[in-house]
Amino acid sequence: MGILPKTVRYIPQIVTLHGHVPAALFSKMWLYQTVDYLILSRTAKIIVVNEEMRDFPLIKALPRFKVAHISNGIEVHAATKSLLPSRVASFISKHHINLVAIGRLSPEKGFHLLIEALVNQKIDLRSIGVCILGEGSLQSYLQECIERRKLEGQILLGGYVSNADSLLHHFDALVMPSLTEGLPITVLEAMRIKVN
Repeated sequence: MGILPKTVRYIPQIVTLHGHVPAALFSKMWLYQTVDYLILSRTAKIIVVNEEMRDFPLIKALPRFKVAHISNGIEVHAATKSLLPSRVASFISKHHINLVAIGRLSPEKGFHLLIEALVNQKIDLRSIGVCILGEGSLQSYLQECIERRKLEGQILLGGYVSNADSLLHHFDALVMPSLTEGLPITVLEAMRIKVN
């Protein structure tokens, strides 16, 4: 619908925008963002989930009156609690402190930086476990990074889980190394159950 001009659509269009990733010229992501810009330029209103997103190049080029800010939100009821997959449960039982990171395994989520940060810190990693829940295009690369640095005992790629928010209570803290998030739902879910 967004590609169609207003004269054909007859109805106003409102779009929510949650973030954008820098894209190489003529890549698939660049093509996607080009189409995205075309659609955004024809919308009546664009909703961003974080005030800083107004400075995204894609948004900055549009008339200011078209952009509104409404923060992400979640229901405030008590979160459900689920059992961990057995592989993840076995992993966290071996550590005194357990951190969790959740998201798609793609460059903008910054999980490669999380691995590097753990390597570069002057801390005893043997007592700390980091579980990364998710799947994506960087899975084999991240696994190679973990193995190359001999961190298999400290970092686990736990795979995709459909109910990640219900597993947060098993961990001591949430780590969010993302490079592009406006206001991640995962952070709000962690705050709801008082995970650091």
